[in-house]
Amino acid sequence: MAVGSSFGGRVRRWAHLGASGVVALSLAYHVLAIFEVVAFVRHCRRVRPGGFGPTVTVLKPVAAWDRRVYDNLLTFCRQDYPAFQLVIGVKASDTTAGLEPPPDFTACSPGCTAELVVCEKELAVNPKVSQLIRLEGRAWGAVVIVSDDDIRVEPDYLARVVLPFQDPTVGAVTCLYVSRTAPTLAAAVEALAVNVDFAPAVLVARRLFGVRFALGASLAVRREILAAVGGFRAVGDYLADDYQLGRQVLARGFRLALAPYIVENTLPPMDLVFLFRHQLRWSRTNRVCQPVGWFFSVITQLFAWTLVLAALRGLDGRGRAVLSGVVAFRLAGAYVINRELGGLRPFWKYVWLIPLKDLFSTAMWALSFTGRRVHWAGRDYVVSADGRMRPATGRKAVPPAR
Repeated sequence: MAVGSSFGGRVRRWAHLGASGVVALSLAYHVLAIFEVVAFVRHCRRVRPGGFGPTVTVLKPVAAWDRRVYDNLLTFCRQDYPAFQLVIGVKASDTTAGLEPPPDFTACSPGCTAELVVCEKELAVNPKVSQLIRLEGRAWGAVVIVSDDDIRVEPDYLARVVLPFQDPTVGAVTCLYVSRTAPTLAAAVEALAVNVDFAPAVLVARRLFGVRFALGASLAVRREILAAVGGFRAVGDYLADDYQLGRQVLARGFRLALAPYIVENTLPPMDLVFLFRHQLRWSRTNRVCQPVGWFFSVITQLFAWTLVLAALRGLDGRGRAVLSGVVAFRLAGAYVINRELGGLRPFWKYVWLIPLKDLFSTAMWALSFTGRRVHWAGRDYVVSADGRMRPATGRKAVPPAR
């Protein structure tokens, strides 16, 4: 008994020491994240667009019309930019659905040339890329920008996004994004995941490893480089088409850059099922794209590790103080990050969700390793180890929730 008790005590002490170390690492990460967010936002405020203005084509693949998408598209029509083209791709079914008409192109900025393209055939496994392949042939801009239909921008968006292209070694430019409104409780959880987890993680990754990523919210590519990599057909079978396109740019010796601009990711009135499916798809996408980095990202799950530490040492006076201190730090840090990025307001309405959101994120991290099936746009897919996707069998698809 003495030997067993002694061994159990040593295991417990080592576990306590290990959990303490992970909590310390997680705290250090979150401190760095706060500093990176503050520094990036200040940098964005200092940057002023100059006279640089290459011709631009914006490709907008639309998954389904609704009022939110309509309003988002209008912000792209009204850019303060000398010469740009807006090409909107819609599914044939949406042209007769009667949900919303296409934007009033007469309200576009003087420099804008806009057109609507009906995408009838599926040209790739990835439904978004299928539309992009159809739209690509209409592009005439020196810079081609791909932006999701849930993105909203200000009139200076184009002028800021093209700035890094003044450096000839930059082949593609991507944008950080945040969510500013949450029409439902599930959407609030999604918005917090974007604002206080994902956006800071992007900036920390940039600081530690450079820009080795591309984000589909806004991805600008030199047209000659896009043609050199084989166009969008080259990434048509991949789940993370944006990430794969960024890799193609890097493989040709060009750099990726982060624009001094933050776009808005508008969220639909989602329910908990939609939230679960979307976050699981996002987690499994990250696991496929960056398997090692995604595995070790569990270190950033501060709240979960603090609960582990509290369970190991017990909730005595000191344990309660540690738990309370970490929770207070997490909430304060989330407030600062959300405020600097211009995220959800008023923040006090959502702050109580952060511990729950953190535990949900930890669960999504764990579930990302339990399978390769994802749900997207009303269909189920299976993702291979190299990131390619194929339609899943044995399960009936359901209409996409928006």
